[in-house]
Amino acid sequence: MSQLLFSEAVSTLRCPGDLEAEDMVQTLPSLFSPVMDTLLCELFDIKVSMGSIGQAVMKMAVDMQSIRIDIASYYQLLENTEMCLTGWSKEAAVLQRNVIDLEERSRGDNVCIFDLPEKMEGLT
Repeated sequence: MSQLLFSEAVSTLRCPGDLEAEDMVQTLPSLFSPVMDTLLCELFDIKVSMGSIGQAVMKMAVDMQSIRIDIASYYQLLENTEMCLTGWSKEAAVLQRNVIDLEERSRGDNVCIFDLPEKMEGLT
């Protein structure tokens, strides 16, 4: 099909009775065939390379997504740690108040040993 189109194109350019043009019609397809084969192979290689690049980009996108998930997990872990520290700090404040209260009561003569469990309720 392409040789027929090529023949028609060359025949419109040549003068009638021109033998060189007739020879060109016969030899050019055989010259272009290896070039076209090489070009097609190169295009296929480029397509394969682009596919590889596409796969690498997709892998990077998946890796970035997992990194984002890891960062979110670490951020959540930090928030949980901060909440625990805040809770411990509140418990420490309650303990400190209980100790101060016990110290103040121990200065007086009316310290009762049975009041200690009530004062230590902040520990639990």
